Amino acid sequence: MEKNSLITVISEECLKHENPYEPSSRLIPIYESRNRFEYKEAKEYEEQILNLVHSKKYIQGIKDMRIDSSSDTPINLHTYNSALWAARGAVTAAELLDEYKHSFALIRPPGHHASFSGSVIYQIPWGFCYFNNIAIATKYLIKNKKADRIAILDMDFHYGEGTQSIFKDNDNVRCFSIHGRTHFPPVKAFSAGNLKSFTIPIESTIYIKTLKKVLEEILEFKPDRIGISIGLDTHKRDMFAGSIGEGLETKDYYNIFNLIDKLDIGCYWILEGGYNAQVIKEVFLNILSE
Repeated sequence: MEKNSLITVISEECLKHENPYEPSSRLIPIYESRNRFEYKEAKEYEEQILNLVHSKKYIQGIKDMRIDSSSDTPINLHTYNSALWAARGAVTAAELLDEYKHSFALIRPPGHHASFSGSVIYQIPWGFCYFNNIAIATKYLIKNKKADRIAILDMDFHYGEGTQSIFKDNDNVRCFSIHGRTHFPPVKAFSAGNLKSFTIPIESTIYIKTLKKVLEEILEFKPDRIGISIGLDTHKRDMFAGSIGEGLETKDYYNIFNLIDKLDIGCYWILEGGYNAQVIKEVFLNILSE
């Protein structure tokens, strides 16, 4: 691996939002280990980056705390600011591909369940998500002519329905989702046009086999960049995959990274789920300390 091929983006502002279901403590161990890898602070992009994906009414509703949300996705005093900085972190990571081969945005709250106005069903924030970080970063790159064709690979335990709804029928973006057998979100994963979904048992051999198939299709698309929604709730020690007796090992993520690295395409990795703080630290240090 080339020197300076990896960079990480962080923001302490992301830690201020309070959600007992998706706590800021999940990022504290990896943030406290930042002396072990190269990192940059998220850039303070204008708030208008949110308008690349979301409606003005939806954005303002979160900012003013005057919008309903699901019980697991509360809106409080710091929600808007932390979610804005998460989006800024994602855009920062995407832009850093001018200088690096891989960029990792270790930010929260996550975003891949957020569509144009929140949930694709109820039009409110749900699934711990407020603004779709990877969609904002992707649209930013295309708008600013930093990429023409982008592949998005969602590897969270849960289906990334928000991201797929945003890019449905977009010829410049192809979306792939590899996810587990779960009841959330309560919408059926599907494949059509530029969208492709794989619902599988989260087990190492099956996962790697599926990933290799997806990577072949990504290469056929010939993207300039790859955006990756990486969820560590697929780990066997996470409360989601682990609760159904499935999950990947820490070493599997390193193997996944190496498979994607061999594509020789710039990748911006955006953190989605993952609720075991020590797992997040282990997995990313295993990759970032290389």
